[in-house]
This record gives sequence, structure tokens and C-alpha cells, in this order.
Amino acid sequence: MARPKVLRLFLTPIYRIMYKLTQFLCGIDLPYTVRVGRRVKLEHFGGMILVAQSIGNDVIIRQNTTIGIKGTSSLEDRPVIGNRVDIGAGAVILGPVHIGSDSIIGANSVVVDDVLSGTVVGGVPAKVIRGGTCQLPCCDPQVQQTERRMLAGG
Repeated sequence: MARPKVLRLFLTPIYRIMYKLTQFLCGIDLPYTVRVGRRVKLEHFGGMILVAQSIGNDVIIRQNTTIGIKGTSSLEDRPVIGNRVDIGAGAVILGPVHIGSDSIIGANSVVVDDVLSGTVVGGVPAKVIRGGTCQLPCCDPQVQQTERRMLAGG
């Protein structure tokens, strides 16, 4: 969308065709509005709806994962995924939640609350399985607060 309007006239049909082909052939819905970091790995294609605010660097996302809004009343409340997050198969992350860096989201978990950095969550709804043992600098509460602001775009 940052391109000149004349150029977008030609690029928009190409984007729409490629977007539909990706949905049909790969089973992945990833709109251009999602800011995706470097080295994001989509393991085992298929059944992925990835409508986040942003996805950080070195994130692993497995099949049948849904990341998006809770309902039609809040169309802009999308999740923010931090760096080095491991998302298990069938996980669902909904609403304006922040998933901290170095976190692990268990398979088939439903996440509707923030997940702090270095935390392992699982279940329906997701509960902390292991947390508070992270010794990395990113687990410092002050760093987490700064990270949330940066990932949210502010």
C-alpha cells in the first residue's frame, strides 16, 4: 500500500490472485496487514489463519493454528506475537493479547490473556504451566513492558 497509486493499480490484482491461491493451495490465510518478522517458520502447512497485529522474529507456527479477533465487535483487537515464540498445533490465540518473547503455547491451547516472556502455557483456556524461571534479559519486567510497546507499534 506504500506504493504509488498507479503502481498499485497493477499490483493489486496480482496480490489478490496470489492471496487466493495461497489460501486454496496451502490452506494459509495471512493478509498483507500483518507485520511478519524474519525467519518465521510455518511448520506443516494447512489450516492456518494468521491475522495478528504483528508476528516477531524466529517464531514457529504449527498446523491448524488460529490467530485473530474474538468477535466482530472488535475488529482491530488482534494479537501481538513476540520473538522466538513456539506455537503448538491447533493453538488458538484470540483478542488483543500480547505473547511475550521466548514463550511456548501448547498444542490445542486457547489463549485469551497476555502471556509473559519465557512462559509455557497450555489448556483450554490456557493456564501457566511453567513460568518465572526464565533467566534471559528479555524476562525482566521492564524489558517486557518496553517490548509490548514496541510490538504494538508505539
